[in-house]
Amino acid sequence: MRLQSKAKVGMTRMDMWLGKKILNSRVGLYNNISSMGKIVQNAEPELNEKNPQLYNLIKNGFTPFKNSYDESLILKLREKCDSIMADDNFSYPYAGHKGKVYKREIISAEKDFPELGELLTDDVIKLAEGYYTNKCFTVKHVALGQNHFVPEEIRKNHEMFSNFWHCDRNETSELKYFVYLSDVTEKDGPFHIQSKSRTKELLKKGFNNRQDYNLSSDVLENPKHVNKLTGPAGTSFFGHAAVCLHRAGDPFEGHVRNLVQFEFAPAKEKLPKDWIKNVIPHEMHRYDPITDKIVN
Repeated sequence: MRLQSKAKVGMTRMDMWLGKKILNSRVGLYNNISSMGKIVQNAEPELNEKNPQLYNLIKNGFTPFKNSYDESLILKLREKCDSIMADDNFSYPYAGHKGKVYKREIISAEKDFPELGELLTDDVIKLAEGYYTNKCFTVKHVALGQNHFVPEEIRKNHEMFSNFWHCDRNETSELKYFVYLSDVTEKDGPFHIQSKSRTKELLKKGFNNRQDYNLSSDVLENPKHVNKLTGPAGTSFFGHAAVCLHRAGDPFEGHVRNLVQFEFAPAKEKLPKDWIKNVIPHEMHRYDPITDKIVN
């Protein structure tokens, strides 16, 4: 078992090295190859005229989305979010430091907050279908988290809620859709993302990983390339998180950010009406304020 384990680690490291060397990717060569043919790779110029949001998603790896949400829907979801986020029966401490909790997350969003399914309207589904070559996808995960202010002396050394630059280790055929359930300005810790092309540039320049950037902040935080997605409650956007460097912004003192996250994956059939029944529960990542440790 020990030899098998060492061999597996060695193969993983080689795969990651080849992915970065050949494709300027942080998710491995095999991951990239296995996802080919499942998503639309090239954004044709005529698509920009027909569907600029899909064009931007394919070309840049992300796009703000002009959804059709009614204000009453967002208000209903926002009020329920506020009521259950502080309730230990429905949410849990996701991250913290020295007994102080800086992020909470709903335990089972698909079960305890099924109303979130109303956010996948026909226009959202249509755009996601356009991203997949066979026009079919499934909803793999649903999550709802609340980020809080973290003092600078803590956040610069301790990652609380994916607030360090990174690419997800998901398959590159997966897509994420995000919706704010609170108003998000630059003071509320907006989602930060860099385009696919800029991400490849940063990898060529030497970006290493979320613990060791190996790049100066002037390069990594260049305002010409960092897109901060802000807007009122109900604002939404798509992101290809496995190929675009991204991070959560840091809320100012007295501010929070409530964000819903849907994770899509390729499928063989159209998304069924009762899709929420098939959502896979998220793996628990619980912070224990008493022991000051993460327990799974």
